[in-house]
Order: sequence, then structure tokens, then C-alpha cells
Amino acid sequence: MTSADTLPDDIDALKALLRERDARIERLQDVVDSQEAVIATGKAEIEHLKLLIAKLRRMQFGRESEKLDRQIEQLELRFEELEFDECAMPIEIRKATLTAPEQAPCRPLPEHLPRDFQTYLPESGETCPGCGSKMKPLGEDVAEQLEYVPASFCLVRHVRPKFACSCCDHIAVFADLKVDHRAD
Repeated sequence: MTSADTLPDDIDALKALLRERDARIERLQDVVDSQEAVIATGKAEIEHLKLLIAKLRRMQFGRESEKLDRQIEQLELRFEELEFDECAMPIEIRKATLTAPEQAPCRPLPEHLPRDFQTYLPESGETCPGCGSKMKPLGEDVAEQLEYVPASFCLVRHVRPKFACSCCDHIAVFADLKVDHRAD
């Protein structure tokens, strides 16, 4: 705090001091917010590791699994590092940007599975509902579905061809999938 004797008598100078103080307070608030976010993240990770260690300890029914013992030791080391880092927190930390985790792409299903192909044409067939001319193939949407038939698996491939009219630029695709493809 400054004493009243050191403050200038000019109103503009006082306003400038207040703006400078407000800017400093805002910077300090940003640092406090980022510190709180880092602490909350660290605490959440510590709790997650505690739960994971407890779960692994419950899963360990004997001393046969050395791999499980190593996992527990590694998690305990990470847990200790986080607790130590929480105590010795640096003063300035930039705000962390949160990104959504990326989803792993679906792997193709094995080629040895028997396949059943279902093709769904648009309701109008290959003729344009707008002008009545014949449409040309534009592409197709393909979706695969793994289905369990008692005592075996079968792969059902749903194909929905896309058609485009060269006269009026109309595109037609089968939209409603209400077909039961299983043979009983």
C-alpha cells in the first residue's frame, strides 16, 4: 500500500495509477486461476491413481503376477512424483488448453468371415423423381455390421448406392434402413 503522502495531487495521475493497479490485479488473477486449474488437475490425477492402485491391489490374488507388481510400483512412483510436484508448484504457469481425446479408427473386420451383401436402392430407383431421366451412379455409402448367428459369425455389408441426375443435378440415396436381412 502507498501512503497518502506519496500519492500525486493530479487527478489524471491518480487515474493512471488506478488503471496500472487494476491491470496488475488482473494479471495476478490470471496466474491464480491457472494455478487453481493445475492444482485441480493434479488432485484429480492423484485420486485416479489412488483408485487404480487400490483396484490393482484387489486384483492381485497371489504373488504369481510380477507384471502386476511392476505396474503397482510404477503407479506408486508416479503418485509420489505428483504429490511432490503439488508441494513445489512453480509460480507462473500458462493456462493449459484442453483438447478432446482422439478416437482410434475402427479396424477392418477379418477377411475370413463370411459376408452377406445387402444393397438398398433409392425409392425412386434409378430414375430422377424431379425430371424422370435415368440417373448415373455417383458413389455409395458402405457400412459393415458384425452379426452373431448361433455358433458362427457373419459379416453383413449394407451398401447404399448414390445416384445423380445429369439433367437437373438431383442426388438420390436410400435413407431409411428398415430391412431385416437375417434368414430364420
